[in-house]
Amino acid sequence: MDKNPLRHPAQAVAAGYLSLLHKTERHYASSYSSWPRSSNETVHDVDSIMKIAGLVTGEYDVASGMVTWPPTINNFPGLTELSNSISIQEHFGYYTRSDAELAQEALNRTIRDCVRTEVVLCNEITTNACTRHRFTFTPLLDTNFMATKVLCLLQDISETRNVSQDTQRIQENAGRIAENTQDVLFRLSLPDNTYEHISPAVQEVTGYPPQIWHKNPDLLLDIIRPAWRAKFNREFRKFLRNYGPAEFTFPILHQRGDIRWIHLRTSILRDNKGNLLAIEGIASDITERKMEEMEQNQLIRELQKALAEVKVLSGLLPICSFCKKVRDDQGYWKQIELYITEHSELFFTHGLCPDCLSHHYPEYSPSRSAELLNPEL
Repeated sequence: MDKNPLRHPAQAVAAGYLSLLHKTERHYASSYSSWPRSSNETVHDVDSIMKIAGLVTGEYDVASGMVTWPPTINNFPGLTELSNSISIQEHFGYYTRSDAELAQEALNRTIRDCVRTEVVLCNEITTNACTRHRFTFTPLLDTNFMATKVLCLLQDISETRNVSQDTQRIQENAGRIAENTQDVLFRLSLPDNTYEHISPAVQEVTGYPPQIWHKNPDLLLDIIRPAWRAKFNREFRKFLRNYGPAEFTFPILHQRGDIRWIHLRTSILRDNKGNLLAIEGIASDITERKMEEMEQNQLIRELQKALAEVKVLSGLLPICSFCKKVRDDQGYWKQIELYITEHSELFFTHGLCPDCLSHHYPEYSPSRSAELLNPEL
């Protein structure tokens, strides 16, 4: 018996149980029938909870392009005139054009990569004020592991609640922690290119106090090492074109003159129309870790080079008993010094041992030379 109580699709999405969502419409029916309950009140309670939370679930059919919503969609803020069965393009038409494109891109990625995606949309078509909805797309896979259907979880996040005193105290404590951390926390406003905030740690990391950064927001480009500026500019422009977070690692010239390595983690903020608002990020000094990595890489390269230069001879080597030639793998007989030179980094120099010198060149032997120098002996 399945002991997992998260049988409802909305609960499965919230808890991350994607395996419960890989079902066809027929399987959904069986799932609801096996939902543990003693009466219809339990199902009614689930619907009530979803309504209170501003949630509604629908199913998108990839083949037909239609999305099916429950009747409660007519009570959803900003979508009171929406039909229960509608094409996904018509549904996205309730939102701003830029948000509709973002939603379509997220849905396409869910179908293509079989991953869950999420996007926040603004409905300004049917309401005077901006009604904000969060779409969560979860792929439903068939037996061939293809996303033939997509579970659509729609949540109304328009309402903004006042921050409670406890939450405010937590935010104040978080602000104090940010001011005292060794990492640099910043927020750069776009497109006016001014720092709304930069933590005091920037003086320790770069040597320049926050006041200098406020006066010169482009200071980072000035202190990045010249050989890295083109790469940083290229990756940063790519980051601005995308919507996700990005990480950069680069060296800078500290104000005192030494080189420091910086690891930068950034995320971009946009308004409901997709316009750039600000860049938030954390910059960390990773010089010590980077130096250790460089030393390790240098050691690995030296070891690899040493191993590449070492050749080892092993096994049985056929050798002639008389001329001392050896037979190679192709069956050719070669001088032993030639064979060893071809199969190792060893080179030979030739000379004469004392015995061979006396035998072949007796006139140059030490004993003969002594007789010539002392004839009386």
